[in-house]
Amino acid sequence: EIDLRVIVVGCKPGIGDSRFQELGMVPFDQVAEIYRRSHVIVIPTLEDGIACCIQEAMASGAVPITTKEAAEVFTDGVSGFEVPYRDSSNIADRIRELYEDPGLCRQMALEARAEAEGQTWARFKNEFSTIIRGL
Repeated sequence: EIDLRVIVVGCKPGIGDSRFQELGMVPFDQVAEIYRRSHVIVIPTLEDGIACCIQEAMASGAVPITTKEAAEVFTDGVSGFEVPYRDSSNIADRIRELYEDPGLCRQMALEARAEAEGQTWARFKNEFSTIIRGL
């Protein structure tokens, strides 16, 4: 059994396990502190696309675990993990992998932060301009 604490933000599923701290909706000014205290962020979304919270967590040094569309902001296996939709066992395996190998978790966190820092408005503007000129 893994000895870890899980913070659930954004909903209160009523898990009823002392290892889970269910915060519900959190004021925006408190989110950055949660990211800074986290080693991993899990967003098992079915519809969010590129979620800003993933990039924010990466910038804080948290390793993201998420589904395909939201995984576009990191390199799978290097700065985060892409998992199949509705595959909780895969999510658990990725968490276990990071927990059991703190060096891997630290390295992926560094890579996540570096990738997030590379996602600048200037880069976006250049990429967008290139696409528009190509039309």
